[in-house]
Amino acid sequence: VYAYVRNNIENAWMFGVQKGAVGAIVDRSGTAADQAQLMVETLRAGGIDAAYLFGTITLTGEQFRAWSGLTKATAACRLLASGGIAASINGVVHGDCAYGWADVTSVTLAHVWVKATIGGADYQFDPAYKPHDLKVGEATLAAQVTAGGALATASSTLQTGADLGASYATSLNAAGLD
Repeated sequence: VYAYVRNNIENAWMFGVQKGAVGAIVDRSGTAADQAQLMVETLRAGGIDAAYLFGTITLTGEQFRAWSGLTKATAACRLLASGGIAASINGVVHGDCAYGWADVTSVTLAHVWVKATIGGADYQFDPAYKPHDLKVGEATLAAQVTAGGALATASSTLQTGADLGASYATSLNAAGLD
């Protein structure tokens, strides 16, 4: 059950139950709580005693990068804050995500995972934590993308105006954006 949820349900970076167990199966994605709910309900249906555990987890910068693909503290803060996930990055909480250009060295975040009793022993599982290997092409693309670059390219041939009181925009540079 753990392997199924971990390997088939992608993580949605939001706090709490958003889709539930069935929604996570249908969309093949869900929050940590959705994934925990799917695992707990499936284990219980199979006669295994299972429960939710809620608390905080602390990850190293490398563990968080492997999970999220992010290395910068400001980006990590914005990702977690936009999903309502309470977190401390590099041991500090900045409500405005003002971490500058600092790299992520540690992240402590609110999280939900699963406890199951199997054969009289308790085990803990975290189906939402799924490290990914960053592929070389993705790293190369990320290095080529600059803040505002897509907007500048797309709008290089942009024409705007108004017709009969309605504003319009035409001639976006689609080839340049591609």
